[in-house]
Amino acid sequence: MSNTLFDDINLVVINECKGASANIIDDERKNKLKVMTALDTIARPVMLTTYQCYKPFDNLKSLKDYFITDKGKTNKEYKRVVNEKRYRDEIATADPSGAKYDSSLLNKCIIVLQGLDGPADKDLVNLVSKCQDLANKRNSFAHNLSGVSKTNMETEINDIKTLSLDILACLEIKRPGKSIEISDMRTKVKDRVKKILEQPLTKDEILKAHLNFLKDQTVSYKKKCEKFGKLNILDFLSGDDRRQLDDINLVFTEAMIEQSKGLAPNTPVDCKDIIDMAKELNILLLDSEPGGGKSTIMQYCMNDWSKGRYEMKTGHFTYIFPMFFRNKHVSSVGDLIRKWIPDIKTNMSDSDIEECLKDPSMNILFFCDGLDERNDQSNKLFEEICNLKENNVHIKVVVTARPESVPKLNNEKPKGLIIDHLKVKGVHENKRPDFLMKYHGQLYNNPESTDELITYYKSISARHKDLYRLPLNLVILAYLWGKDKDTVKSIYSASGLYIATLKTLKGKLYERISEKSRNYYTFKNDFDELTGNFEEKVFTASLNALKCDDMSIDKKGIDTLRSVCRNKEIPNFDEVTLLEELKGAYLLSSVELNPDVVESLEIPHKGYLDFYAAKCIANKLTQGGTRVKDILLDLYDNDQSQYDSNISKFQNVLQ
Repeated sequence: MSNTLFDDINLVVINECKGASANIIDDERKNKLKVMTALDTIARPVMLTTYQCYKPFDNLKSLKDYFITDKGKTNKEYKRVVNEKRYRDEIATADPSGAKYDSSLLNKCIIVLQGLDGPADKDLVNLVSKCQDLANKRNSFAHNLSGVSKTNMETEINDIKTLSLDILACLEIKRPGKSIEISDMRTKVKDRVKKILEQPLTKDEILKAHLNFLKDQTVSYKKKCEKFGKLNILDFLSGDDRRQLDDINLVFTEAMIEQSKGLAPNTPVDCKDIIDMAKELNILLLDSEPGGGKSTIMQYCMNDWSKGRYEMKTGHFTYIFPMFFRNKHVSSVGDLIRKWIPDIKTNMSDSDIEECLKDPSMNILFFCDGLDERNDQSNKLFEEICNLKENNVHIKVVVTARPESVPKLNNEKPKGLIIDHLKVKGVHENKRPDFLMKYHGQLYNNPESTDELITYYKSISARHKDLYRLPLNLVILAYLWGKDKDTVKSIYSASGLYIATLKTLKGKLYERISEKSRNYYTFKNDFDELTGNFEEKVFTASLNALKCDDMSIDKKGIDTLRSVCRNKEIPNFDEVTLLEELKGAYLLSSVELNPDVVESLEIPHKGYLDFYAAKCIANKLTQGGTRVKDILLDLYDNDQSQYDSNISKFQNVLQ
């Protein structure tokens, strides 16, 4: 499976979402919407009435205030009984009356109040038990993917009615002084059930049912997004060199960011203020050279939101959806949402999803990563995102790109949108020692070696230190220091870092093949010939990938790599296993669950794409009788206009 930094989570077969069932509201879907409407317009109001009538404090005081101030409990005890952070956050920020609490939180509050009452009598136990049953019905139905027959629909709605009336009867016994409010709710329950069963749902009721269903998925979606916090240190390396952290906060170091356009150009921007700068009619653009930390900022933002930290001021978003320009299998917003929230694929059509996203109550952030890696499909998706953004101020868009892609975005954006441009400059010099300490410590857990690394970094010249402005280069430095510090001391360029890393990986590859093949590679020349041929093909495929603005190796390139491994008489290695070992040292492998379920090979990182492509050009130049221009013209079949319009994309390679 994919080992990329942003490993696609729970990738679903998009094909299933494009059939007729996704676009036609059949009778069973209509029946399901009726049950969902009953849950939203009967079950939740009954739970709210129960909470408001049962709680012994007014609507200006929160449950937390009552728990700690009135009942004399500690904050630690409060966290123990209200054990989900999202519940505590909602209690702290929402209307204390509970008017905006969902059914699950209302049920939780009722349970907490029962615990504070001391020994519970039969009526109270019955009340709390039935509230739990109603909340469970709400939660289980929200994740039920199948449609509902008319008979089952009627049964479900009548069950909701019976439970609701039983709760109100128990509540009236416990709170006789609230009989007017309880009687009024009892009448509303009966009237509402009658209307839902006998009349078709209105357009507004259908939209509200869809909205509530989509909002119900936020908890499970956030749990998926927690994977963004599991940072793979050196994710472009293979085998045992990978290190996965459970929390990106352990190593995250803020990058230097400057505002390049606006009222105060070239002024520093705090990383944690970035998302807050996404304005109503603007697209927020983050650009940096490869390895500058754009994608890590995105990962940190996703983790910040999903964990409820909100250090990046993400707390007001209903959803944050990551969109990857490199993905070739998602071409519409409907597909993107279904990809991340598979539960909606049999419940909502594209038009349903679009209507929900347009609703002002849905604060949405699309974080679109890697504009320079875009393809025809992701272009269509991004255009649709921009069109949504243009007409809906509650939708925010952040885009990451390399500098050479910025003019294209300015030229192709919708006329109604403005680009707010931020430049990610890398890690500030004062923070680099802390960065190295974190990463080297996670990689090797050797304090003495870490101290030596920090001492070395502080001793080098200012010009040499500038090489380590980019987070990627700092990570590689931390890695290489633990392998061969003497080699590190002779490196003064990014190419030197990449070459040293490649040499280290080849050494580990040699050890693995030698061991598995029973020391077949006693003679190093055999190994060098094999890897030399493979490298040459990787470098050529990388130049072709750069031409196409693509991180993946095309089918022709994969076939060429496979041919290197063919007919090699190595004990314990057939063509397939040998290819697995070789590509693991140079490339990343991913499986996209499209209809063909095919494997794709990708260049590990944009920095390595440039490096591999540069090696291809350098190898061709050493053969003599040619120029860089001739090489690139040949790449474009001697089409001068193609060469002229695309030469800018090779600027990092040619430098």
